[in-house]
Amino acid sequence: IPMDVGKRNYFRRPFVKSGTDYQMWSAQFFAKGFYQVWFQNCCEQKNRVGELFENVVEDLFRARNVDVIHSGKYKIRFEIRQELSTKSEGAECDFVVEGHDVIYLIEMKAKEVTAKAMAGSEVDVLNVMTGSVLHGYTQAFTHEYCLRKDGKLTLSLPDGSIRTIELKGRKVGKLHVSLFDPYGLHDGVVLQHFLRGVLRFNFSTPDVNELVEFKKFQEKFINIAKTKIMQEVYPHDPTLSFASFSLPHFLQLLQSVNSTEDFCR
Repeated sequence: IPMDVGKRNYFRRPFVKSGTDYQMWSAQFFAKGFYQVWFQNCCEQKNRVGELFENVVEDLFRARNVDVIHSGKYKIRFEIRQELSTKSEGAECDFVVEGHDVIYLIEMKAKEVTAKAMAGSEVDVLNVMTGSVLHGYTQAFTHEYCLRKDGKLTLSLPDGSIRTIELKGRKVGKLHVSLFDPYGLHDGVVLQHFLRGVLRFNFSTPDVNELVEFKKFQEKFINIAKTKIMQEVYPHDPTLSFASFSLPHFLQLLQSVNSTEDFCR
């Protein structure tokens, strides 16, 4: 067994060839490797994993009688772009669920934890957190800011219809759901400290190119958090308004849901 954890890849090799057949070891240990191998080597639509992931979650919502908006696009006004120091003229909400007292903004990410990150490489852990958690949270944070700024989001849906989400004094919840289990990186305390670090600290490495993506999303996240609107809504700690789930955890949550209000409680 390699002493360098980063070189241990048995969990990505779930199949054992026996004659002309392939067998998979216990799913408790190799289920993640099975799906990774399938997506990377077998699935003809591996470049559409994110889209397929969202379609599965939408079907799960519908099966639990949750009224959900999927892939709603909206335009970001020039004034807001200036306030947030962004060049993006529009954005897309993966999912929106409206309850009587709360609106949930949900972002899906298929980013997986790399072997180097699991081996303890701080740079790789940071990049994994960036591509999954920070990216998703920044998107949801942007949606919330635009919703609070204008009091509504006018969403263009894939079928050509338009749906308007009005704030109406409701709370806003922000969820991030990952395709693969990120192990302890979804722990609430870990995420809270990570986001507080994003807001307060300057991260650097000898190679400036290693953290390009992180720096980009860190700047966006900070720009939103320091706006007057968000400081009034979250005067003490904006990091408490986020939550993360892996798909297995999210499936478990949906088991007890039978309506939109059940989900929003």
